[in-house]
Formats: sequence, C-alpha cells, structure tokens
Amino acid sequence: MKFLRSLNEESKVEILDKPSEKEVSAAWPYGVLFNGRSVFKSVYESDLSDEFMGMLEERAKAGGVDRFDAQETYLGFAPVGPPASEKGVFLMGFDVWVENYDDDGDSLDVDDTNNTVVFQLEANGALKNAKVLDPIRGQMFYPSSHNALRDYFPGLIDIRLD
Repeated sequence: MKFLRSLNEESKVEILDKPSEKEVSAAWPYGVLFNGRSVFKSVYESDLSDEFMGMLEERAKAGGVDRFDAQETYLGFAPVGPPASEKGVFLMGFDVWVENYDDDGDSLDVDDTNNTVVFQLEANGALKNAKVLDPIRGQMFYPSSHNALRDYFPGLIDIRLD
C-alpha cells in the first residue's frame, strides 16, 4: 500500500531534511522532493535524460568508440559540504559498455570492458550544471563504484538504486 500512496504523491519527504532510506523508499517516486519539487519529475520527466545520453555519446566518440550501450543505474544526493557544493549535489550513475557490430549492423558480442560514468548535478533547484566525474573503468556500478561514491561523498543519500 505504501507504494500506491507514493504514486499518488501522498507520501512526501524533503531530501534536504536528510531522510532515512526507508522514508525515501516509501515516498519514491513522486514524493521525494528537493526544495519542494519532485526529484523524479525534475530528473526523469525532463530533458536531462537526453542531455546525459548526448554527453555519453560525445565522450564515447572522443574516445574512438562509435557504438555503445548505457543503462542508468543510480540516483543519489550528497548534502551540503565538501566535496559537494554549498547546496549539495545529485549523482546519477550509468553502466556503459562497448558493442561490436558486423558490417550489417548485427551485434557480434559485447566488449567485456565495462565502465561506470557518474554525472554530478549542482542542486540549485533547477538541477543544472551537469558534469561528468571521471569514469570508473573496468567495473559495473555495483558494488565497487557505489562504494567509491559513498566514500567520496560522506552522508550520501541513496534515492534510486537499479
């Protein structure tokens, strides 16, 4: 029933109040708020996802990779304080892998070199100023990259784990 309540936006939690994992889970997706705005709507029902994929494509091409696939795996919030900005930062993680294709465009196999890419978004109410943190090469996001983020951003609040 808690899940149904959260879909109806009845259960709400403000991320700046540093809620528990249980409170975040109960309020997800629409009831997790940042400055009174739905985090889900700001991140997932906006142009941000397309912007992230565009940034991933740019980085891949710069690295000589023509074709790749990516899966968003994580969303978290690091509250105020170093190394986060004054208002905190959102972190969105992706697993990225290179795909190999034949001349007809059929997938031959997936490169076993997986990478994690993490976007850092300044939490200024509009979730702008996205930048890419250095990718973690040769690993999927869980558990190594997630643990590294938790070490680097003390007080990290997990919002969405996929």
